[in-house]
Formats: sequence, C-alpha cells, structure tokens
Amino acid sequence: DENVKISDSTIFANGGDVDIKAHNGTADIENTYIQASGNVNIESLDTLTLGNSSAGTFVLGNSSGHTIDAGGGVNLTSDSSDVDVNESGIYASGGDVDITAAGNVDVEGPTFISANNNATLIAGRSIKVSDTIIIAKDGNLTFNAGKQMASVGKQQLSAAGHFSSADVGGSSIIGDVSISAGGDVDITDTTITAGGGDITIIPDDPGPVTLNGSGNIDIENDVIEGFGVNVETSDGYVYI
Repeated sequence: DENVKISDSTIFANGGDVDIKAHNGTADIENTYIQASGNVNIESLDTLTLGNSSAGTFVLGNSSGHTIDAGGGVNLTSDSSDVDVNESGIYASGGDVDITAAGNVDVEGPTFISANNNATLIAGRSIKVSDTIIIAKDGNLTFNAGKQMASVGKQQLSAAGHFSSADVGGSSIIGDVSISAGGDVDITDTTITAGGGDITIIPDDPGPVTLNGSGNIDIENDVIEGFGVNVETSDGYVYI
C-alpha cells in the first residue's frame, strides 16, 4: 500500500479491467505494456509516472516502450500530487481518457493519446503538453488547469465535438499548434503563441470559434476559421 513500481513487464486482462492503486505513495510504471478488454485505472496518492524517457521509447503502432491499450476507458489519477506521462501511447478504444492531478499534469513526447469518446486533462495547478498528439474521436477535448496551463512544443489537438481550454490564472499554448474540432472551439484566458511556427484553429463542422480574454488578444499571421468567429476582451485591446 506504499509505493507501486512496475517495469519491463506485460499485463493482460483479457476479460476485464486493470486496476493499479498506490493508496499511500507513488505509482511508477516504466517500459510496460498494459492491455485490458475493459478499463485501465491507475491511481496514486502521490506522483503517478507513466513511462521514463531513459527506459524506452514509444513508437506509434508498436507495443514497445510504454503503452496502455484499453477496450474501455483509461483513467490516470494522482490524488494529492502530479501525473507525469513520458513517451507513451494511451489508447481507449471504447471510452474516455481522463488524466487528473491535484498538482500538475505533464505530458512529454513523443506521446500519442487516443480516446474513442472524450479526452480530459484536469490539474489543480498546471498542464504542460509537449510533442504530443491528442485525439478525441467521437467526443470533446478539454484542458482545465487551476493555476496555469503551459502547453509547450509541437502538439496536434483534435476532437469530434468541442475543444475547450480554460483556467483560473491565465493559460498559454506555445509552439506549433493545430487545433481542430467537429463542434465549437472555446479558448478562455489563454495565450496562444507560435514561436517561429503556425497556429491553426479550425472547427470542422458549423460551430463558432470563441476567443475570450481579460487582457490583450493578438492575432497575426495565423489561421482562424469557423462558422462564426467571436473575439472579445473585457479589459485590453484586440490586435489583428
């Protein structure tokens, strides 16, 4: 019940779920392939770590490195600390992907996250995503950070439904960013910056793009396309 560490292993649950819990400590899963016909649930009181950049490298379409392959959903939860995902593949072919931390959520790539329905990242403090593809095939993609979201590096974010990014303290998405959604795109109190790269925000099906800020909004050399585009600031300027 203290710490859980699993490395260089293969876990199969052909008739049900995989549940891993560290009630009073950390959960550290490295270079391990986990497959379940149902859900995969990993929970720790302290830091939950999936993958280690020095232990193995995830290769798309290959079970090497760190991979979770669930017929249902995937839930990664740290009750009082952080969730760190490094160079991993996470597949929820019959449900949602939920990554929840009382502290920070840190996803370092190359990482591929695919949810049949919704993909949700929730952090009490910050969310950081780098060199990662996140797909919500038939649902919504949501980032919700309590303090600050810093999504740094190259990322492709795709949802069949709504994409929403919001937090309390003001967020930032930095790097080459591609956001596509079948429904609405709602970005609130978020700074999107392409350092030498491009920003593309396109809802695939009728639905507005909404950019709300309490400060300044700068739009320059970027592509923002939607059934309707709403840009609004309560205290600042809009630069296009």
